[in-house]
Amino acid sequence: MKPPIPHQVMLSHAQIGFGVRELDFSTVYRDRFTAVTTWLRALGVPMSELEDLAQEVFLVVQRKLTTFDGKNLDGWLYRIAQRTASDHRRRVWFRHWIARAPEETLSRVASDDATPQAAYERRESEAELEKLLASIDRDQRVVFWLFEIEERPTKEIAETLEVPETTVWMRLHRARQSLRKKIERAQKGTSR
Repeated sequence: MKPPIPHQVMLSHAQIGFGVRELDFSTVYRDRFTAVTTWLRALGVPMSELEDLAQEVFLVVQRKLTTFDGKNLDGWLYRIAQRTASDHRRRVWFRHWIARAPEETLSRVASDDATPQAAYERRESEAELEKLLASIDRDQRVVFWLFEIEERPTKEIAETLEVPETTVWMRLHRARQSLRKKIERAQKGTSR
């Protein structure tokens, strides 16, 4: 039996279809980078910080890949992304609290909109949506983002989050309900 190769693990039949194959870091990075950025976005990471945080996730992956058991790669990566996003929020809060400086996002710098008015309206809509999403439960927000915005199937979301598919549907239903109530309250507040 040959010794384990650094940064490689064996994947089970369930993860790759038929047979078993070795998985190295570059394959995980290439095949799952987009999924990781999607999860980070769903977890509330600003667009301006998305790629940096994805890189942090993959630093952890590279360090821990040899300990991965080969079961549910997406679930394992999601948990790392979840912890990385949580750590990032704590660091940002602390930095903001210390510096008391407003955050400037890259979305204010570059825009594909035809007019400045259209760019402004798009940014305002995005900010409203992000504010609403940030106000709901994190688990519901993640499911809502992955299903409604990223258009992921519920089965894939359930596998990634390592929860039953019925739990995904329940979280999606509750997220929709919560958002609907918040939008109605906001509309009543502006119509007065």
